Amino acid sequence: MSSSIIQTTMARFLLIIAVFAVIVMAGYLTRPQDPQQEPYHLVKLDNNGEPMPLWAGPWFCVKDSKNRLIWEAKNNNENLHHGSWSYSWFDGETGVPNKGNCNHEDDYQCDVADLLEKTRSEQLCGIRNWRLPTAAELKTLVREQNIGYGASINQAFFPYTRQSNYWTADKGQKLTGFYQRFGEGAKVINFKDGEENTLPYSNASFVRLVSNY
Repeated sequence: MSSSIIQTTMARFLLIIAVFAVIVMAGYLTRPQDPQQEPYHLVKLDNNGEPMPLWAGPWFCVKDSKNRLIWEAKNNNENLHHGSWSYSWFDGETGVPNKGNCNHEDDYQCDVADLLEKTRSEQLCGIRNWRLPTAAELKTLVREQNIGYGASINQAFFPYTRQSNYWTADKGQKLTGFYQRFGEGAKVINFKDGEENTLPYSNASFVRLVSNY
């Protein structure tokens, strides 16, 4: 066999190996990846506070490892954490009690203080130190790319979020304009447009509780 034939055969052999290597690498790069939490800092928790797979449910809380917070998850059941229940702002001293709408138990008051008391008592996700979030904390949940397309939040982790106002812990805020006659109120974050406003304590708004970890 002449040297030219041998060289041609070797060249073809090396080309075949190169093509095979490219095919294998392409298949590796495009193969389905293992499921991951998206975005990666949010994790579902069961009612004992244990992490759950992305595709699992129902979940009761959401852990935010970026901001070291655990959020109450809302649901569509006729219980304490129904996403459509609203509450007036009241902490036992400041505010106005029982002016919201939470028709699930006769002995429940529809205000923030009562929601906090009952959530702490039941130890949702194994946690006792539930509280209202600050405006800055609640703003971390606003997802601007969702504005105009339902609630401006990651709806995969926070379903049953209303396109409306959610109370914060920032009380003693001076009211202006239409609400000026009420004196003071508390800040809210609106999950329709992501904006921050101040409302009278007697206003019926939604609540998402939070805890540090």
